[in-house]
Amino acid sequence: MDKERFWNIVEQSRIDSGGEQDAQVAALTAILATLSVGEIEQFDARFREAMAEAYRWDLWAAAYLIQGGCSDDGFEYFCDWLISLGRDRFEAALRNPDSLAEVIEDEDDEEGREFEAFAAAVIHVWANKTGKDILEMPRPAVQWPRGLAGGPAGEPWQEQGDEYFVRVLPKLKARFG
Repeated sequence: MDKERFWNIVEQSRIDSGGEQDAQVAALTAILATLSVGEIEQFDARFREAMAEAYRWDLWAAAYLIQGGCSDDGFEYFCDWLISLGRDRFEAALRNPDSLAEVIEDEDDEEGREFEAFAAAVIHVWANKTGKDILEMPRPAVQWPRGLAGGPAGEPWQEQGDEYFVRVLPKLKARFG
């Protein structure tokens, strides 16, 4: 599955959901259920590639500001949410994480900016289609920016001190402090 098809599926699930997370999981599940097992595995591989692209300090800092703190699991779920927004918003955030200041609605709650269920949908569809346990799903090796154990790509930041946030994420810092 090429990137274009992957992002078309994500976008279609977003459109079909009307912006509601449970509805987007249902829409994604319905779309993935029409695919072959091989295509489902390819979708998962593309999803994991997008996660690796987002594994960056500046995006983690954005998540930290937006969420009022962000653990490693929280960052993963934040990236799931970011991917669920579709290619345009995802790539805009990769170019400039501060662009997320214009994406988040005032009424969004912090839980709405994490979306673990979106990432899990592909695993459950695969298990239903194959009759196997979700732990048996083949997971392709993904090239992480610095190796998963090496940490995120880019310039690290500290929770203490505002210098990094003001310099790299001025709009998010002003909005979320």
